[in-house]
Amino acid sequence: MFAGLGIIVAQRLLPEAVATASAVFMSSTAIASALAGLTGSFGVGLLGLPHVFLAPALYGLVATAGLAAMSRSWPAVG
Repeated sequence: MFAGLGIIVAQRLLPEAVATASAVFMSSTAIASALAGLTGSFGVGLLGLPHVFLAPALYGLVATAGLAAMSRSWPAVG
């Protein structure tokens, strides 16, 4: 669900280059994987194994809030 919403946001950021926006968004998977690995490795050391799973939940909440804020600031397309 987040990936689909992310592509829509990326396309709204670059309405004249929808294909480019989609390609840039889809290539961000490698960066996300690297950040997930860092979060997991440092998070386990700092928080412990059971609590490290709170980090992705927090990231999801931040992303949801960011998407909600951006959707209010842009006019509807279509």
